[in-house]
Amino acid sequence: MDERISSSFTFFSKIIFPIVWISGFGIVTLIMFFAPFEVAPPFVAKLTFLIIWIISSSFVLWFATKLKSVFMNDKSLIVKDYSKKIAIPYIKVMEVRDIHYINQRIIKLHIHPECDFGSTIIFIPTFKIFNPINQHPIVAELNQKINHSIKKVG
Repeated sequence: MDERISSSFTFFSKIIFPIVWISGFGIVTLIMFFAPFEVAPPFVAKLTFLIIWIISSSFVLWFATKLKSVFMNDKSLIVKDYSKKIAIPYIKVMEVRDIHYINQRIIKLHIHPECDFGSTIIFIPTFKIFNPINQHPIVAELNQKINHSIKKVG
């Protein structure tokens, strides 16, 4: 049976947040440029807002497209994007990293040889109570499964 190790928050981070962020920030930017104000914001402020919107929207889209839903079973990781689902044997996972990313943690997997999603898989792990200074428990669990699969092969 497949156990979900990525957060159910992934859908929000991948779909909802980018739509809300890009459209909301875009609307405010358009208002700054075209709404009739008694005292119009200076052009430098408008331009700065536009540049911040473009850069932040690009980053949000880049990150959202990288996020995947990840499940694990005894033999492999099951990685889903909303249009594709693949199985990655543990033996192909070269590294598991726990990264503090802004206000949340992400898990980054380095895959070799490259899979259909590339050589890096990024996901938001499920919420578990743990010491925030230590690694997320999913990292230790994945490393254990990887080491076990290496021992089986070797």
